[in-house]
Amino acid sequence: MSRIDIRDIPIIHEEDDYLNIEKYADALTRFIVTSDTPITISLQGEWGSGKSSLMNIIKKKLCDHDSDEKFEAIWINTWELYLQGEEKDIIEHLSYLILKEINRIAKSKNIILEKEFDDIFSSFKRYFFKTSDILMSMTGADEEARKLALGMFNQGEHTYVSQIRNKIAKVIDILVHSENGISKKGFVFFIDDLDRIQPSFAIKVLEVLKNLFVIENCVFVLAVDYEVILKGLKSKYGEDYDENDKTYRSYFDKLIQLPFVMPISKYNINKYVMQVLYDIGYFEENHAPNNRYQAYVIKTINLTVGKNPRVIKRLMNAVKLSKIFDDSNEGLLCNDGMKLANLIFVCMQMAYPKMYDVFEQNIHYKTWTKEQQEMAYDETFNKFRLTQQKQFLDLIFEVFEYDENINKETLEKIIALSVLTNMSYNVDDDPLMYNGQEYNLSSETQSQQGSTLIDMIELNKGIRVLDVGCGNGKTTLELYSKNPSINIDAFDLSLSQIKVAKNNQEALGVPESQVNFYQKNAITIDYENKYDLIFSNATLHWVTEAKEMYGKLYKALKPEGKLAVHQGGFRSYYGLHKVVLQAIQNLDLEPYFENWEYPIYYPTSDEMEHMLLEIGYENVRVISHVTDGKEHANLIDNFKNASLLPYLNKLPDVVSRENLTTEYYDLCTSQEIDTYTHRLYIFAKKGA
Repeated sequence: MSRIDIRDIPIIHEEDDYLNIEKYADALTRFIVTSDTPITISLQGEWGSGKSSLMNIIKKKLCDHDSDEKFEAIWINTWELYLQGEEKDIIEHLSYLILKEINRIAKSKNIILEKEFDDIFSSFKRYFFKTSDILMSMTGADEEARKLALGMFNQGEHTYVSQIRNKIAKVIDILVHSENGISKKGFVFFIDDLDRIQPSFAIKVLEVLKNLFVIENCVFVLAVDYEVILKGLKSKYGEDYDENDKTYRSYFDKLIQLPFVMPISKYNINKYVMQVLYDIGYFEENHAPNNRYQAYVIKTINLTVGKNPRVIKRLMNAVKLSKIFDDSNEGLLCNDGMKLANLIFVCMQMAYPKMYDVFEQNIHYKTWTKEQQEMAYDETFNKFRLTQQKQFLDLIFEVFEYDENINKETLEKIIALSVLTNMSYNVDDDPLMYNGQEYNLSSETQSQQGSTLIDMIELNKGIRVLDVGCGNGKTTLELYSKNPSINIDAFDLSLSQIKVAKNNQEALGVPESQVNFYQKNAITIDYENKYDLIFSNATLHWVTEAKEMYGKLYKALKPEGKLAVHQGGFRSYYGLHKVVLQAIQNLDLEPYFENWEYPIYYPTSDEMEHMLLEIGYENVRVISHVTDGKEHANLIDNFKNASLLPYLNKLPDVVSRENLTTEYYDLCTSQEIDTYTHRLYIFAKKGA
């Protein structure tokens, strides 16, 4: 048996198909061979689900043999195409690339169609010149003139595109009816990596295929994530186009005759996972773990990273690294129990980072407080994922009780080993998590802004206050000092921030009965008629579901309760964000940020006021405070410890994160930086 390749590359040969996707390739191959053309098939699935591997196997079955059922293969990697030019050039580049590939195959069979191809290329040149010429001529024209010109252009465009398509069809027909070894079946175009490029770019690719290449004797197999197409359609037609997804689905269905969803849930990962663990030397195949340990391994992976092949490969590389490091140092992974415990913690890092944080703070799970038990669960998960999370925790307790070699001392060493891989840093959908110690040392900007907010509010005696996103607690404690008769519940998403807040509280001697710090995700609150004042400083711009969030705050207020919030406003810190983007470009890190939007809600004052009134707030007042940022002496450092984190969370390892941070600082110190700052101070009231 060959070793399993855990590099992040698709399967090329059937013998490497440990997930048994060949049976799906067989069915799709027979479907293509027995279907009339033209036809377009989509292989739909999330990134890393095996679409490219499935296409490779289909290509081999359809094209890499000599028979009457053979097709000619043309492989187009849209990611490479995307990197070659601007989005506006996609139609031209893709069209030329497909035609050049067809011509290359023809020449390889000694079929000379120079006249026909020259005619098509000339038509393309006229078409693209006409497109750019009309668009250029409209520069500076008023809106009505632009609409008229585009209308005139579009009327003739359909006819012109049809003419080009007919010329391409003629060439294809000549080739399939030649006697020079070209397939009689035609051409299969494999379009890969549509889910790696910008959604608007993916839509243009689909439209090129629809308008120019839906031709007899042509088959298209597309690797695509429907969610990417949906984003592209929403960008093109608007979020509320037809008020639901029916129109988007209809658009997609017109392009695709056979949608095939990657059967991730059907993948049998048992054999695959164990074989990889043997191949990398984590377990010894000659002394394989007993059936119970193997069952624990499989259940651990199923309940954490799941069955996505790419994610499993990332996991296995992390496990391999931990084993190599351990072999050269303490030799902790000396039996199956220790190896299983290490695997559990690495999986936990990837899937449930909050749970991992709790174990890291208190490995002796039997002594967890009620608060720590609650912290171990991530309330942002959907119901199914939350159930898996609880099952995983039950599994952990079972494993740790089952193996007599696992105790508090060994677990402390194992979790220290798992820190080496730091997999939790790159979970794409993780909420923003601050480092409490670093933030505590560099949060002057946020503290200044919080003090400004405090100065703008009155605190009646004995009121109950909720502080949303309390951070290191300094602003919360300043709020309390203004009127020590009040009671404050203060929470933050980051457990390390809460620990720092409690330390700051203890240093000032503020009783817990007056100020209660606890860990919670803001979007999960479900309080009702509970607080006289809801206070929040430099937090709520991180909640992109803004209307839902402010609606929950409205619900949590008592009748006539008040809202006092400071958050970022439109384009705040845009100059510093430009520096980060320049740093990303300088370090060639752009691929990690494809199809990603910075998770922020920076509204204008009018947008904020309108939203609050829609929710039901009264006496809404939004103060827009714009400065050059010079009043904040440590703004560049403060930005690094807060606003830079979402960028760092997208990077795969410690080295790339440190490089980005260093490049950010280098750029900030080597040039004049625009530190434009726009803050909103928001005040409102709930009706009686």
